[in-house]
Amino acid sequence: WGSSGDENHEFDDETQSRISEEEELDRVHDLGSQDATQAIFLYEEGLVLCQKRKFKEALKLLNESIELNPNSAQVFRAKGVALRALKRFDESLEAYNECIKIQPHFSLAYYSKGVVLIKL
Repeated sequence: WGSSGDENHEFDDETQSRISEEEELDRVHDLGSQDATQAIFLYEEGLVLCQKRKFKEALKLLNESIELNPNSAQVFRAKGVALRALKRFDESLEAYNECIKIQPHFSLAYYSKGVVLIKL
């Protein structure tokens, strides 16, 4: 997975397979508007860094997003992809498990989890 560019492909898939914006907005509804905006900004910037294969930098932003909004399945999935690219498979699996716990019907998270399980 690391050198074939599949992480980038997964982020393309993520864009197409996003949980609806309404569902994601429901998850940040309880946050203050400034925290919600910042969490989304950090997540989107993290995705950009992942697409540029800057996974360590992306992970920092994704973790900051999670601190502001620990209920975003998409951020946990992106974190799992970044961790997998860094070959931190156990941590990646934890991120996917958290993603699935938050959004049990997020099929792309199950796929990503399976990819990591093959690596273990």
